[in-house]
Amino acid sequence: MERRTPLRRGGPIQRKTELRRGGPIRRRNPERAAKAYARAFGDKAAWIRSLPCSTCRAPGPSDPSHVRSRGAGGTAADLIPQCRRCHQRYHQIGAGSFAAEVGVDLRDLAASYEAFWQAMQALPPALRHRRPWTNRGQTPLDR
Repeated sequence: MERRTPLRRGGPIQRKTELRRGGPIRRRNPERAAKAYARAFGDKAAWIRSLPCSTCRAPGPSDPSHVRSRGAGGTAADLIPQCRRCHQRYHQIGAGSFAAEVGVDLRDLAASYEAFWQAMQALPPALRHRRPWTNRGQTPLDR
């Protein structure tokens, strides 16, 4: 099928109306984003990193993994420690499949870590940062 009229090569498409943006798109300030993350997850995320993996018990440091995503309203209460391998597997196959494969309810596990974190925060500061379980490859929940 042949074209009746040849295609014309012209310039770029012209807008008839202006964009309604008030100004240019601003880049996100990485320092400000880091401070916001530290306010939301700082101390607990650092504590989670120091623990062994909650699924395969590999020694730390671990990735703080969100059982409930931050976009879905996840907070520091939804963090569990996972080694890099388990964390990548978690994202590859999805939360439900990973929980079935490992045989653990991840939300209950996150709630247990949160309860332990809250109990640790109730301790005097001198006792709060001792981690006797890290030498034995156990999580605080194994005690």
